Amino acid sequence: MNAHVRRFQQCKLTQPLSPEQWKLIQKYMSRITAISLHSTSFYNLVLAIIAAHRPPSFEPLPPLFPKLKAVKGARPSACLPLFYCLSGPCLTQLEIPWLAGDLGCQALIDFVSDMGTIYPNMKTFSFNTYLDIHPPDAMIQGLSKTIRSWKYLVHVHLNTLDLDTAAYEHLMRLDSLTSLTLRLRLVYHCLARLREAVLPRKPFPMLTDLTFVDCDRHTPSVIEWLNCLHISPSSLTCTLQYSSRDPQQITDLYRAIAAQLCHKSLETIILEDNYHVISIQVDSIRPLFSFPRLRCVKITHFCTLSLSDGDLVDLATSWPLLEVLYLNYYVETQAPMPTLRGFFHLLQHCPRLQELVIVVDTRDSEWIDVTCPVVRNHGMHNLGLGNSYLDDPKRVASILCAIFPSLEEVDATWWYTYPLGHPGNKIQWELWQEVNRHLGELRKCRDSECGQAQVVLHPPA
Repeated sequence: MNAHVRRFQQCKLTQPLSPEQWKLIQKYMSRITAISLHSTSFYNLVLAIIAAHRPPSFEPLPPLFPKLKAVKGARPSACLPLFYCLSGPCLTQLEIPWLAGDLGCQALIDFVSDMGTIYPNMKTFSFNTYLDIHPPDAMIQGLSKTIRSWKYLVHVHLNTLDLDTAAYEHLMRLDSLTSLTLRLRLVYHCLARLREAVLPRKPFPMLTDLTFVDCDRHTPSVIEWLNCLHISPSSLTCTLQYSSRDPQQITDLYRAIAAQLCHKSLETIILEDNYHVISIQVDSIRPLFSFPRLRCVKITHFCTLSLSDGDLVDLATSWPLLEVLYLNYYVETQAPMPTLRGFFHLLQHCPRLQELVIVVDTRDSEWIDVTCPVVRNHGMHNLGLGNSYLDDPKRVASILCAIFPSLEEVDATWWYTYPLGHPGNKIQWELWQEVNRHLGELRKCRDSECGQAQVVLHPPA
């Protein structure tokens, strides 16, 4: 049972709870396994129940939620007493935000230092500060002490990297750690600790998912971090929070990834941006062609990627195992883009594709026979074509229906965001909506024909 409480900003019980009422409350509390605290309302509610049950005292309370495993969303400084009595050994997931005013609070620093004792079996820990400031030394020491005490960590999200050297050494030796997120605004602290640390023979031995945040502002630090550790994750995510529209930063990042990561282990690479329009050449992503086992590739959403049919063939032959490919949602009108011929080659060389986002020129389609297309993909369930050139919605719908028998519609979600949602793109948006209407009609006709065929093949007894 999950508890998602957003109301009850002020809770007061007008009379004490009877023993029967208290037992009923404890019964339902014992069923709760996850709590999302989006405000202090739940905190106020629980404290009101406790206060009504007995006078305040310093006697320790038994765990109010003995089966609670996950807590998300609440600032501990806003409801600190509740965190002490929420749970115990069962809690294995803690994802909570911290603000500037929290880091200097002595009570919060004490809580951070005690978390290792309060929640000894932690597996997922997310420390989100959303800050550029340097935390107080007492907070760093308290968090480092807690990190060192957790022996079973699986997922760690550190939005500030300033732990002590011993804490980093502990993380690098954990056999249980599979997922690590590092925010690079304070990366110089992390690198300083790495240089001081005694590295094990194989750092992060079981790490499979690695995420860097703000890596476009700290590409040299990413390179040094990877060069120090020689790790082999199967999934890498890099977010570009503050891109300066400098394509060289993107190129350097891709080259660093190709140079430092194991080409045989990487299966997923996600390079997210913050909706900045960046113009890059295909040569910028060509270093990534050296990873033949990639199954999921998501490049920056709104990059203008100059790509020819030949480039798309090179990409497809380099990544034959692809199941998910997000190249771009948007291309500036003057940039070259692949045609339907290159699109068909991509589908031929990557038969496992299930999700595809790409901008193509759909205008040259006379050579395609929709009654017998050269390629079919029955697994495609998510297709985004962004601002692809389009002049004949009905013809394009017929082609897509023939190639992708299971496709219900072209994904138009990103048309609500910049730059696709610009008023100047309204006509193109309407054309793609018309494509989806034709797709719906074609699917109905095909389903009707299939139903009639089944009636003929299986006549009633």
